[in-house]
Amino acid sequence: MIVSLTRSSVIVKTQMSALFRVWFRRLQILRGQSSWGAKYDSITAEAIDNVLGLKGVGKGGMYKAVIGRRATMHGREVGKQMGVNIWAAFVGSDENASVDGDFAVLESELQDVLKALRRADINIVAIHNHMIHEQPRYIFLHYWGRGSSVELARGIRAALDGLKSG
Repeated sequence: MIVSLTRSSVIVKTQMSALFRVWFRRLQILRGQSSWGAKYDSITAEAIDNVLGLKGVGKGGMYKAVIGRRATMHGREVGKQMGVNIWAAFVGSDENASVDGDFAVLESELQDVLKALRRADINIVAIHNHMIHEQPRYIFLHYWGRGSSVELARGIRAALDGLKSG
């Protein structure tokens, strides 16, 4: 790559650098890496763990839980590490949280999981396949919701209760 050192290119690079600094600062605020944003990323992991009945990972005021599912593909076992999983990520505060995630469900589980999420006012974003030739066949359901972290976790727990197998 050839870099031009003309006066106009230096001005453009300086302006771009300033814009990047502003963008990066806003990103830090949104992620709670400043005194302004810190109170907004304060999810209590233990409360969600208690509702979900599993141990997730809390870091920087955010929380994520992952549950693996089992499948085989081309004669090989695939599971949690290969993306055959259910996950939920929480951000915000205990009173005003957002949850985003993915359910890997069997066709026979889909309706129960959809109903449980919608009863909890959690929105369905997409339903599709991620893989081909896996056994059993999994359908992937992406969701998003907003509310208290405990109420959102209860909705996800109800959806997990709709699963018929591990």
